[in-house]
Amino acid sequence: MGRLQDKVIIVTGATSGIGRVGAKMMAAEGAKVVAAGRRQEKGDSLIEEIKAAGGEAIFVKTDVTVDADCDALVQAAIDKYGRIDCVWNNAGSGPMVPFEKLDFATDYKDMMDVNLRADFYLTQAAIPQMLKQGKGDFIYTTSIGATQGSIYLQTYSAAKAGTVQLAKGIALEYGTRGIRANAIMPGPIRSEMTYEGSDVEKMFTPMLCAGRIGNPEEVGYLAIFLASDEARFLTGTAITIDGGLTTGMYVFPQVD
Repeated sequence: MGRLQDKVIIVTGATSGIGRVGAKMMAAEGAKVVAAGRRQEKGDSLIEEIKAAGGEAIFVKTDVTVDADCDALVQAAIDKYGRIDCVWNNAGSGPMVPFEKLDFATDYKDMMDVNLRADFYLTQAAIPQMLKQGKGDFIYTTSIGATQGSIYLQTYSAAKAGTVQLAKGIALEYGTRGIRANAIMPGPIRSEMTYEGSDVEKMFTPMLCAGRIGNPEEVGYLAIFLASDEARFLTGTAITIDGGLTTGMYVFPQVD
C-alpha cells in the first residue's frame, strides 16, 4: 500500500475493463485518480467505489478523440490537484473488420483516432505541466498486436505499433527533463468482450503458457509499477504481458 501515495494520475478508458480495475487499484495505492471516459453513469459509479474504499478520485467525462475534451481533462487535473504525475493512455478499441471491407472514411479513421491520435494529443497536452514540475510519467496500453500480425485487425495493430514508437520517442526526447514513457502490450485479457467461457477464451487458452487468459488486475499491477518511483530507471520500453502467447510456436502435449 502507498506505492503511489499522493501521485496525480490520469487514467483514460476508466469506465470499464483494464482502465476501471486499474484506476481502483491505483487509488488503493494512494494515487489521486483523474478518471476519464465517455460514460457518465459508469464514471460516477467508479468514483463512488473508489471513495467508499477510502480513495481519492474525480471523473471527467471525456471522448479522447475530441481535442477539446483532452484539453479539459488535463486542465481539470491541474485545477483540482495542481499537478499531473502520470498519464495512463489506456482508452482504445479494436473492432474486427475483414480488410477488403474496411471503410477508410469510418473504420480506419475511427480506429486510428482512438488508438493513436488520441495518445499523441493527450501526451502533448500534458507535457507542459510535467515540464513545469520537472518530472512525469506516461503509460500507454497498446497490444501484442503492435508486434504480431493479426487478421481483421490490421488498422488496430498498426495504430498500436505507432503508440509503441510514440512512447519510445517521448522517452528519448524528454528523458533528461524528468519525463518517462513506457508501453504495456497485453495479450488476451478478460473484459466485457472476453469473459469466462467465451469463444475468445476457448480459442486462446490452448495457446497460452499460463493455461488461461489474463485478468485486468494483472495489467493493473504492471501499470502501478510503471507509475511508481520503483520504475524510475525504466523508460522507453514496451512490456509484453500475455501469458506467454507470443513466446513461440505452440508446443503439443507430451506423448509417451
